[in-house]
Amino acid sequence: MSIDKSKINHYFANHWKGMNRDKYELSSVKNILKHISVNDEVLDVGCGYNPFKEHLGNRLFAFDPAINSGDELTDVESFNPLNTKWDVVLCLGSINFGDADVIYPQVEKVVSMVKPGGKIIWRQNPGRQDHRNEECKDINFFPWSKEINELYSEEFGCTLECCEEDWDESKETHSRIFSIWVKND
Repeated sequence: MSIDKSKINHYFANHWKGMNRDKYELSSVKNILKHISVNDEVLDVGCGYNPFKEHLGNRLFAFDPAINSGDELTDVESFNPLNTKWDVVLCLGSINFGDADVIYPQVEKVVSMVKPGGKIIWRQNPGRQDHRNEECKDINFFPWSKEINELYSEEFGCTLECCEEDWDESKETHSRIFSIWVKND
């Protein structure tokens, strides 16, 4: 099943504000920076307002399909890495939209852009339409789970280093999944 990318891009460009990007404990900018070494080259897939640029400078390449704050305005399917591979790839809410027929090739593309031994750091929405606005209700969120992380990481030649529930600051109902995959040699 395909997804309506224009609807998703419209939502993120016009309704999503990204102001609380650090509301999740494990996938906050501060915590993610702890997983990035001083010499790591980093790719941010779906960078939104590009919060890592100020911390990583020229070691970061970032793109987004809806918000023109990165280095390129494009989606993961259209992005051409020109055979470049990164030490760390960030997917913090960007690979979440559609069913397995959409997500699986996106994950395959992300894994292909990571150096052997490199990491993919994820914030995944476990299928919740909990953005508290009407515009979000028509978006199909993929139901990420620990089981899917285990299955996909193995299928794509990665080791699942961690996969934990990532709570928002209220610790109530809006958790996500924080996951790190390490690409096998």
